[in-house]
Amino acid sequence: MADPAIVGAAVAAPVMLIVALALAASVSTRHPLRPMTTAAVPAGVIAGVIAVVVTGDVDGARLMSVVGATAAGASMVAAVVRTRAPFAVAVLGGGVVAGGTLALIAALQLAVVPSLLERAFAAVDLGGALARYVAPSALIAGVLLTAPRMVSRDGADTRSAVSRWVTAAAAAGGAAVAVAAGALAAERTPAAAASILFAVAAGAALGVTGWMLVVRIAGRAAHPIDPIAGSLVGASAVVLVLPALVPVAVAACAAAAGLAGGSLRGGRRPLLGSCLGVLAGVAAGGVIVGLLAEGIGFAATGGLGQSAAQVAAVAAVAVPAGASGVLVGALTRVVRRAGRAGIGAPGGPGDDNSPGAPGL
Repeated sequence: MADPAIVGAAVAAPVMLIVALALAASVSTRHPLRPMTTAAVPAGVIAGVIAVVVTGDVDGARLMSVVGATAAGASMVAAVVRTRAPFAVAVLGGGVVAGGTLALIAALQLAVVPSLLERAFAAVDLGGALARYVAPSALIAGVLLTAPRMVSRDGADTRSAVSRWVTAAAAAGGAAVAVAAGALAAERTPAAAASILFAVAAGAALGVTGWMLVVRIAGRAAHPIDPIAGSLVGASAVVLVLPALVPVAVAACAAAAGLAGGSLRGGRRPLLGSCLGVLAGVAAGGVIVGLLAEGIGFAATGGLGQSAAQVAAVAAVAVPAGASGVLVGALTRVVRRAGRAGIGAPGGPGDDNSPGAPGL
């Protein structure tokens, strides 16, 4: 029987990520939770079914990890890809495709022991970042590449700069807590809580710093997604294989993840760039893991095989998820065109190129 604390961590991880996303989305949308929860519920149901089918029988913690990761991933899509109707309702077929893709990846990575990628590439991901953040980010990128004008701004943010920064800090903190809870659920060892919390806090801080530094040096306006993306990549990088990292390696992983992620966050399409930045950040953190981790890194093996395995694992998750996103984006465009012709649900005009609130 699963430890109640581990089950609680598995539930807390997606809840905190959804809260963090809602805080970030609240800067430019009036009701971010409505489409997010509408997408999360059916995705979670799909995930539960797929988890049982794929694994045959899973304990409570692993089942909740799969359901939660998929629900949070669907919320990530809905928070970014907005229409006048909620995402899962406006594009029901696309919602099923997206939810099914995220659920299958989550089941194979979080519920199967050892995970598919560990067996296929000998890649490590103790915190489950590949299923929790890489997969939905790749899916969103696929959607935005296919249907680039799918982000709507329902209302301008009239808060002060201080209030916007407080919101940004809260979103980044929520993302870090989500990573920590996910790592605890994946590690299944409450005794590791202290080291995970400390490393995640340091990783999130360095990840945000590196991400925002690159964005500012490039002269780009800050976007509400920046602090949450920086926190995610920095924290995720350090929990890929935390027990094998010394403090210097923790700092190097987080900094590399933040700098690599922020470098891909372009100015013209910040949301697409942020999604690609998450992929690059986790991959960069994996490269540093392959170099510095005790026992499996370059110093121990004399080879770069572990770094290559980490990058291959990111690609193995990102390619099918991105392809699913391309399909969802194509379906979304069909629904929008039908709505304009008066034969389907209306889709609202949006602009993925909007930089968001400049002061955030």
